[in-house]
Amino acid sequence: MYSMNWSVRPDKRFRLALGSFVEEYNNKVQVVSLDEDTSDFSAKSTFDHPYPTTKIMWIPDSKGVFPDLLATSGDYLRVWRAGEPETRLECVLNNNKNSDFCAPLTSFDWNEVDPNLIGTSSIDTTCTI
Repeated sequence: MYSMNWSVRPDKRFRLALGSFVEEYNNKVQVVSLDEDTSDFSAKSTFDHPYPTTKIMWIPDSKGVFPDLLATSGDYLRVWRAGEPETRLECVLNNNKNSDFCAPLTSFDWNEVDPNLIGTSSIDTTCTI
């Protein structure tokens, strides 16, 4: 495990997204949640992710009114729609002006006041909203 984040949705209590760290292209993200009847965590969804995730973050939605989204960073910022058993890619956000070089994203943060905004930071010191 390299990155992780707890969901804050009230209808998805005790849900965690976990990212693998394998020093190659093929990595995984897994969504696990607690079965409150058995007190066991179980995998609800697992999906492929290019390169290790430098950060994983659920949409900051403490009221459960927005789509159930998960963002990951690595080579690009990816936004996923969470589902059981399948989580699907909604979009890939790429701000690179030069297609020959990809400056990996080191981190990002989701705006809690306006969840339509995400700020990213890149290894080349670029910050993008």
